Amino acid sequence: MNRPWQIWLTLAGCFAVALCALGYLTNKALELDRAELAARQQAALEENVRLALWRMDTAASAIVAQESARPWSDYLASLAPPGAAGGNAPRSATVASPLLINPPPEVLLHFELLRSGTVTSPQVADEQSIRRVGAPVSEQELAERNKKLANLTTAVTQANLWEMAPNPAPAPVVPLVPTEQGQVAAADAPAQQELQQRARGDNEFQARSQIVQNNSITNFERMNARLGGADTQLTPMAPIWLGDRLLLVRRFTVRGQERLQGCWLNWTLIRGQLLEQIRDLLPTADLGPALKSGEGSRLLATLPVELKIPATATLQPIGWTPTQLALLAAWIAMVTVSVALVLLMRGILALSERRAAFVSAVTHELRTPLTTFRMYTEMLLGGMVPQASRDKYLETLHTEADRLTHLVENVLAYARLEGGRGPLALEQVSVGQLLDAAQQRLTERATQANLQFNVEADSAARGAEVRTNPLAVEQILFNLVDNACKYARTEASGEIRLAANATNGHARLSVSDSGPGIPALQLGRLFQPFHKSAHEAADTAAGVGLGLALSRRLARQMGGDLHYRPADGSGACFELTLPTAS
Repeated sequence: MNRPWQIWLTLAGCFAVALCALGYLTNKALELDRAELAARQQAALEENVRLALWRMDTAASAIVAQESARPWSDYLASLAPPGAAGGNAPRSATVASPLLINPPPEVLLHFELLRSGTVTSPQVADEQSIRRVGAPVSEQELAERNKKLANLTTAVTQANLWEMAPNPAPAPVVPLVPTEQGQVAAADAPAQQELQQRARGDNEFQARSQIVQNNSITNFERMNARLGGADTQLTPMAPIWLGDRLLLVRRFTVRGQERLQGCWLNWTLIRGQLLEQIRDLLPTADLGPALKSGEGSRLLATLPVELKIPATATLQPIGWTPTQLALLAAWIAMVTVSVALVLLMRGILALSERRAAFVSAVTHELRTPLTTFRMYTEMLLGGMVPQASRDKYLETLHTEADRLTHLVENVLAYARLEGGRGPLALEQVSVGQLLDAAQQRLTERATQANLQFNVEADSAARGAEVRTNPLAVEQILFNLVDNACKYARTEASGEIRLAANATNGHARLSVSDSGPGIPALQLGRLFQPFHKSAHEAADTAAGVGLGLALSRRLARQMGGDLHYRPADGSGACFELTLPTAS
């Protein structure tokens, strides 16, 4: 696996496996978290439902208890002339029923139903009777009561209310058997939770029903005790839905005559009052008729009413859960590690490529001077070189030696910088001193390439003081001049210019040539170390592509910088910036 694409493909496969595994675990963890969240919210909802049902049963039981405790005589035919139905009432015909004068707001109409099908109401009377007893009832109110009585009469006639009415004796409460723990444990977790909630709801309904039944039995016994006598019998009030009408009905038997007494409840008003009682617990809940018997988890024990809760009320967002935060942290860590591994692998591969390119380029660079050394020394030792040409051969050997020395110096200097050794020792010198110290060496290098070397610096620039390392500056300038000699030597009238100026607290030394310049495609990797391969080193000028990278790092270590800019006209220009001493 020596090729980069093989390494990247293997790394991508590892990332794909890790992402699939983490994605699977994330999905399962979120499913469990959602199930746990739903269970917690459902438990909280059931607790609110339990409290709401207790509140509503408490409020509704007061209404039922009030009507259950009402004397049977209040239901007799009200203010009817003697001889009419119900006229056997043991009260004066001129005494108004309390229901006629002050009916409760929770009741639309009180009524009495005889076996003959006649429906009467103590709240309905003619105007003459009302004036006789002095009851404060307006004509409009009396007309509305007559409409209600007619409406109720029609409904009672169409339905068999006698079959729906309660039996003479109250039905005993059958206790519910709680769900056995062993049976629940045999089911899975969701079914176990559902069974437990159902059992708790049934037990709650049983407790509320028991309290309501006890109150009804107590009222029933009190009323029978007040009646006193074997020829009278009274059953507790029982709620009944007659269409969309909610009624409270009881059987009353006196002297063998059986009748039904009850009231038509104002369900709209009662519903609003009950919902207001639980507004803080279940703001979106509603109440509706419970026409069929079902589970007691949502039923009122006092009235045949079902508590209805929208499905959206069972799942309310509660923000980030610990599981979601942990998964988010895991994904962030996964992405961070992935990016770090990609960057690390990219750096390793780039370093490997640079090392391979460096070895290849250095091998090519060393082959030519070593071949020259071996061939020329063999010729000199063998006496094959005429005396007149010996100096020329020795000069060539000296040039190749300088070339190798420059290459080795650059490699060693870059190795020192890469090794993180201490910063360069800085001293305060003038720009003129830097130019004078490097001018001879730079001129010799330009002369070897048959190029002219000119220094352009006015007195202000030469007198500028900079704090730098003179040897490092000389090495940078020599690298720049050496590159200019390599790439501009083919020009017929080549020239290298070293210009100096000082402005805005910086001294600038620029080296420009009259060569062909640098192609735009190479500008992106111009300052990268070892960017030349063996093929590029063979096709271009000599070098391993290390001089510019080393020069920029030396310049930045001294507090300056090295930049490339196109020269005026043709050629290339590199500008070294150094901070002044001030």
